[in-house]
Amino acid sequence: MNFVDLCSQGLLANSESDDSQLRNTPERRLFSAILMRAITDLLCDSDPKYQKEAREWFLRPISQSAEKIDCSFQQICLFLDIDVHSAQKAIITIEREAKNKSDLGL
Repeated sequence: MNFVDLCSQGLLANSESDDSQLRNTPERRLFSAILMRAITDLLCDSDPKYQKEAREWFLRPISQSAEKIDCSFQQICLFLDIDVHSAQKAIITIEREAKNKSDLGL
């Protein structure tokens, strides 16, 4: 599963369609890279520690993370115009589907 697949499943539901100038800012590329790395850690890393840390980062309640961590999942979503709750649901669904395929040996 890659970032494009996540986007097609509604992860970027609230993003503007014609913001090509905004997409090319260093900050936006940095936050996108952080988000993509966390998705990769969750879905593709063989180390359970990294998977657990990524899952916790994605699912950390807004009130806990937004006050303490500038690069929280929620803050990155806000910066990238991504709906936080939709993104969390999409990531959980994709993780569950990947686990089911793995359990079936696919």
